[in-house]
Amino acid sequence: MKHIENYVVVIAGASGGIGASIISLLTGKVSMIIAINRTHEGITKSNNSTIEFINTELNTFDAWNKIIKQILYKHKKIDIFIDCIGEIMTGSLENQTINEIEHLFSVNLIYHIYGIKIILPQMIQRQQGQIIEIGSLGGLIPMPFVSTYSASKFALRGLVLSISEEIKNSGVTISLLNPGPVNTKMLQRESENPEAVISFASRAISAEEAAKSVLKLIINPKPEMIIPTRNRFSVLIANLFPNIFLWISPILNYMGSRRRILYRKKFSGVLQ
Repeated sequence: MKHIENYVVVIAGASGGIGASIISLLTGKVSMIIAINRTHEGITKSNNSTIEFINTELNTFDAWNKIIKQILYKHKKIDIFIDCIGEIMTGSLENQTINEIEHLFSVNLIYHIYGIKIILPQMIQRQQGQIIEIGSLGGLIPMPFVSTYSASKFALRGLVLSISEEIKNSGVTISLLNPGPVNTKMLQRESENPEAVISFASRAISAEEAAKSVLKLIINPKPEMIIPTRNRFSVLIANLFPNIFLWISPILNYMGSRRRILYRKKFSGVLQ
């Protein structure tokens, strides 16, 4: 079994549901957790000396470079880097502004590239390290009315799987976790649009369940993991037989519409 008790773990996007759950799960299992987020919102601080909270904007390459250099100077190494940064935007492409689209791609792709590009060289130099990126079911199947979000996640998947091949003999691994809908503020925002329903065709999992899958990837690294496992069939159909997937899309949309209504009734206001 992989021993992680002496690991230094950096988590970006730490205040979100998945990020916060990863912190909770890894506390006591690793030597140090550095949780990076742009605001204090959503972060429950503790007096635990093995958790360090950093509030900063990671919206430029220089900002990433500065904070990673500070972490390396203080802790000497980064064993695991987990990037949970992400945003969603619903609606049709025609109703989204160019500024909104560029911002979405920056958050969901470009900022991830910054982090990987800065952290990967020091891991390769040590011939040890692990990067885990949080993707989405939206990076595996078409998602109408979340099309730009879906496109950004498709791009992230292509990035991670390509880098995985590039570094396969370096001692470093990179993984992509693709969860279906997760009960977080992001899913609540998605539920506000009555057209963005395909995500709800699959029952939502908890952020804690997603965090447990991250731990599984830490213990047993692989390039990609899809959760929950029931989503793997629809992903297989979408990729091998895209025309068949388009044919069954009305069924998925119908299921999603019904479950979205149930979700709104159950969780509206809970995740504020």
